[in-house]
Amino acid sequence: MKIIDNVITKFQKSEKIKWIDISQIKVDEEFKSIFPQKDADVQKIVESMKTTKGYDSTFPIILTKGVPGIPDKTIVDGHTRLLSSKIAGIEKLAFLEKSFKSRADIIAFIYRTQMARRNLTEQEQYAYFQKMAGLKKENGKQLKTDQQIADELEISRRQISKFKEVEKKSDPETLESFKAGEISLNAAYQKIKSKESETKKTQAPTVSRPAKKTYMDGYTDGIKYAIKELSNGKSAETLLTELAREASHE
Repeated sequence: MKIIDNVITKFQKSEKIKWIDISQIKVDEEFKSIFPQKDADVQKIVESMKTTKGYDSTFPIILTKGVPGIPDKTIVDGHTRLLSSKIAGIEKLAFLEKSFKSRADIIAFIYRTQMARRNLTEQEQYAYFQKMAGLKKENGKQLKTDQQIADELEISRRQISKFKEVEKKSDPETLESFKAGEISLNAAYQKIKSKESETKKTQAPTVSRPAKKTYMDGYTDGIKYAIKELSNGKSAETLLTELAREASHE
């Protein structure tokens, strides 16, 4: 995945960094849970903060400003740094304020900043697809098209189609294994296709063919025909003449 523009760096150049008391920062659980704070990363930052005895202003956190339905000073980038600061006992953090149109825009921003720093796993891509697919416009239509989601994640439209099939057709165990990172997207997708192939084989209709007649079947039919004709009053001589005529035409 190619590295996209570092939106944080560009934003920093146009905005003035401020300082805020850590107690004034608000946390939205949905934003916080998008990328869980890893213990190893937290510990590394805590040790760095203790060494420098303060918060490095070159890495400001990003807080909201003027977003409908979202309290001002809600953190959207820097959750790991915030947690590390609390553990290290730091009381003031450097921050920048940023306005967004909606919650969906914030979620998209969080993913873009992470893509600028690293490659997202298939599970993280799937989580973003789920969030975006679940957001609707006022008219009830999906907020972002599948192609727009694919473009934002820098993946193919086919990848989005696989996400949708795995989500819809996988058995619970397969889906959970994929979401937990135990199997790849392709592995989950192939399990679906294998099951569909087996289902088609078992449901294929069987074509019944008429039994092939044997010599004895024809002989028996001939006897039955002769007895019937004789019982209907036809003479043996007439019957033999007819049979001879039929034989001559074969």
